[in-house]
Amino acid sequence: VMTMHSFRLFLLCLTISSALHHITLQKFHHTTYVDDPKTATVESWLREGLNEKVGVHSSETVLYGSVNTTMEYYVSIEIGSNSQLFAVQIDTGSSVLAVPSYGCQQYGLEGNNAVPLGTACPHADSLYDPSGSSSSRTVSCAANSGCQCEHGSCLFNLGYGDNSFVFGQQRSDIVTLAGLSTRAKFGSIEGESKQFEATYVDGIMGMAYTSLDPLNGDSVFQNLVEAGKVNDSFSMCLGHAGGMLVLGGMDPNFSDGEPQYTPIIDESYYVVEMQDLLVEGISIGMPAVSYNQSIVDSGTTLIAFPSAIHHALIKYLVTHICPGLPHHIGCTMPSDRKFSTSINAGYPSINTTMQGRASVR
Repeated sequence: VMTMHSFRLFLLCLTISSALHHITLQKFHHTTYVDDPKTATVESWLREGLNEKVGVHSSETVLYGSVNTTMEYYVSIEIGSNSQLFAVQIDTGSSVLAVPSYGCQQYGLEGNNAVPLGTACPHADSLYDPSGSSSSRTVSCAANSGCQCEHGSCLFNLGYGDNSFVFGQQRSDIVTLAGLSTRAKFGSIEGESKQFEATYVDGIMGMAYTSLDPLNGDSVFQNLVEAGKVNDSFSMCLGHAGGMLVLGGMDPNFSDGEPQYTPIIDESYYVVEMQDLLVEGISIGMPAVSYNQSIVDSGTTLIAFPSAIHHALIKYLVTHICPGLPHHIGCTMPSDRKFSTSINAGYPSINTTMQGRASVR
């Protein structure tokens, strides 16, 4: 569970009411297929229910790529007076909303320079059209002092940890999330890297604090909180085939235990203090100061540690765990071996503990 002032540990549920507002989340593999991409559109999938239209594997999932392969949770939102519909990734590791606009083009990198690839962004069914919304506004440089400015209007430029990037104009319009509406500044994407989002996801909605990146736009959730439309907390229940985003609190129906709490120690990202790693309940023996600070990021599948912690964890596994694993599992895995739930079940449980004795397995 996360609030804008504390992080209440997530149980495979991250949480954030006057009343609770539920949004169904869909999990998306970059390799996930669609039943009939020639006849269906993103808009029709969203309106009819994505869980009926998107191919989802259960119990045993083939992993493509490496540990860096992206998996996403995304929701539908509406923008503008004419309710333009978008599918956006929910990302607690960033703060800004960005969606593709008409004329959006894909770019590559040559050195540090963005180079057009000559292809349109692959979101033809969901492109923001400011001319179709009577509530759409440009963002003047005077209204967002310090932004990247061109002809008196603010631009935006965002980069992410997977080296994807987007850029374009800032716009201000009415954004509706879970039936709650607020005016917000956001990125109207004119250029995006080829790997920015999967074909059937349009954009990204950051859920962190506006203070993380105030010159590129608003945190829509923070705007809703400041407008008094929702309590200052949200939760995400992350399942194998979708989940739930709850604005305004935590729904106990998605938890089999009491929430755990750890403080947010820096209100930009959701920064928390890790204190220990336990393998099958036993500490790997590193002092708490070695862990530094960590961020809770729904936009990545990675768990990243300082190198000293990583080396200590590997040493502990090789010394205490690997000799006892069945031969067909082992501590090494050939690149052509498919990862499965049966293999996963053979590995030890690893828990992270945080300030306040909160723990995540």
